[in-house]
Amino acid sequence: GAGDTAIFDGSDTDGVTLTGNVSVAVLTMQAGYTGANAKLDANGSDITTTSTLTITGGELELDASSDLTVGGALTVNGGLLDGASGTIDANSSVTISSGTLIAPSGNFNVAGDFAHSIGATFTNSSGTVTFDSSATAVISGDTTFNNLTCSTAGKQLTFTAGTTQTVAGTLTLTGAPGNL
Repeated sequence: GAGDTAIFDGSDTDGVTLTGNVSVAVLTMQAGYTGANAKLDANGSDITTTSTLTITGGELELDASSDLTVGGALTVNGGLLDGASGTIDANSSVTISSGTLIAPSGNFNVAGDFAHSIGATFTNSSGTVTFDSSATAVISGDTTFNNLTCSTAGKQLTFTAGTTQTVAGTLTLTGAPGNL
């Protein structure tokens, strides 16, 4: 249920295919959750966490009509988050410290910071990353975005010194004259 914690741990390598929407407080896929079948397949269902999503092993795959909503921090520190076919709404920070995050080919909303470490993989999937809250967002690590949007007037985006951010498609900044 919505207050529960779902853990895929190292003692199990079985895959799970959802047949309906799931809402939990915390979803954790641990480092030992590996192997050919170590996959949580959304199968067109929505996944909502009211708190955090942490992937350190295995694979979380979103399908064409799957929405992933994360109430807290979204962390990929190993394993794979394949969101190419779904949508992601991260209502806090996104951290990719190792492993792979394949962004949606459509919408990827981020309310907090975006950190991409050396050695981790971020694939933009020709989609749009939108910073959608009023809080300052720090964008760190060398990252190639397809489309990058800031949809909140007056929001501050801070880029970490010494890193390179590339926008291959469209950069959209919403604001008022003198106040992007």
